Amino acid sequence: MGYKQPGDSDIFFGAIAVSFMLKVALLPLIVVNLIMIGGTLIVGDRMHGDEIAYTTHGIHQSSIQRLDVGRGLVIVSYYTPHRINGIAWSQNGDTLYFGGINDTGRYRDLGALHVDSGKVDWLTADDADNTSPDVSPDGHHVVFQRHVSGQTDWDIYMLDLRTGTVSPLYEGVSADTAPDWSPDGRFIAFETASVGRNSANIMLYDLETARTSRITTRFEGLPEWSPDSERLLYAGQQGGTFNIFSIRVNAGIADLDSVQRLTNFMEGSMSPAIAPDGDHIAFVSWDSLSSMVSRMSSFNTVNYAQIFVMTADNNAIRQLTDAPINHSNPVWRP
Repeated sequence: MGYKQPGDSDIFFGAIAVSFMLKVALLPLIVVNLIMIGGTLIVGDRMHGDEIAYTTHGIHQSSIQRLDVGRGLVIVSYYTPHRINGIAWSQNGDTLYFGGINDTGRYRDLGALHVDSGKVDWLTADDADNTSPDVSPDGHHVVFQRHVSGQTDWDIYMLDLRTGTVSPLYEGVSADTAPDWSPDGRFIAFETASVGRNSANIMLYDLETARTSRITTRFEGLPEWSPDSERLLYAGQQGGTFNIFSIRVNAGIADLDSVQRLTNFMEGSMSPAIAPDGDHIAFVSWDSLSSMVSRMSSFNTVNYAQIFVMTADNNAIRQLTDAPINHSNPVWRP
């Protein structure tokens, strides 16, 4: 998909003990003290209330962070020198699945981060890149995108968490990425982009019939189901900029007349994530305090991607992060 990707920026972590300040817009400044053991930052305090996990990306360093939306408390749950590709909560909210590089490998594998202990279990280990996981409603399977060495495209695969078996779900002629499992368990929405062409659309895979159907027709991707499985949010391009849209879906059929534009950011917005109660939507945008400062400064021209949250009716939008690093992949804890 041809949308703007977050760039790289520096972030500093100490070798053993880390103390850093992360400014959160419209929230008090919080100082968080963390201990790093191996690649994992161990934190004793368990959060309460609405919580969003997300990733950050700098030069040769990435992290999984968790934000208590109400209190403005941010903790780093995992740190790695390698890029993290996609995160998803388990259905019980105890584990974060992600795509990343194990220190012993050169391909991206699926990892399972147990947030309370900080332990990471690696679930795949082969000559393929396995990223962008999402968990089935029953918690038994993970759907993800997979790229086998030597191929030019990505396909949609499934991992059985009970047996460890990896099997193909959909292998098309295009780059198929960003799968998202519907809460009712029937459909998997994903992005399909024509290899060598500047186009992308959202497809649905019906697990009951093993058939696929096209949902959008312009330039769209990064689908996200609503909790009732009746609506899809996605990033769509209009006027050269990506913003967030929604469309109603009934039994796998899209109502094209129901399309609504939810954001209108000059620098773009994407990666929508709907809260479990359906009342709030988290997303990523470059239209942030730090990007405005960078445009006014002759010393820094980098626009950092930040996490925002808005009400589902779009009556209020709030910026949640403002650290000088790129943020992505927001997901609400169940």
